Amino acid sequence: FGRIALKLGTPLVSEAFYTLNYENIQDCSGNNAPASFEFYYDVLPPSVSSVIINSFDEITLLFSEQINESIAETESNFNANNGLGEPGSAQLDNTDISKLRLNFESDFQPGTVYELTITNVADTLNNAITSILVEFEYLQSVDTVVVIAPNLIDLYFDQEVEASSAENTLNYSLEELGNPASAV
Repeated sequence: FGRIALKLGTPLVSEAFYTLNYENIQDCSGNNAPASFEFYYDVLPPSVSSVIINSFDEITLLFSEQINESIAETESNFNANNGLGEPGSAQLDNTDISKLRLNFESDFQPGTVYELTITNVADTLNNAITSILVEFEYLQSVDTVVVIAPNLIDLYFDQEVEASSAENTLNYSLEELGNPASAV
């Protein structure tokens, strides 16, 4: 006899660890070997807990559980609207495989809400997402303006900005005065 089915009075809860203890089970030689066996039960696919905007063309998806590396790093499993399309790369974090970084070929536009469709991404037990939609919005706004002198203004952004775009004087305009002479 190699298999026994245990019908449980209470169903297992997904995403939980269990310990099965057994005793007085004899092998073919009549030996009793009390023991226990630990296992993890999971039948639910991962979900996206949050979207972190890292830069003007990169986001990190934080999943509810660790995800399967080979499936997660397949760019065709992700598609964003508003002209972004599939990311150019998808890479799991080196230390936390519930974090996935997506780099897009096009820059996010400030104030635009993007919808990212995620398909086929699976956890480490291969419970796969059929298709989910997550939204994110790229906001790049000035947090503080400090007038240093009549011809010098300091801007503080609420997040890191890309240097070449921040230093381009054509990206700024002051009503009635036009573009600044420099942006450093």
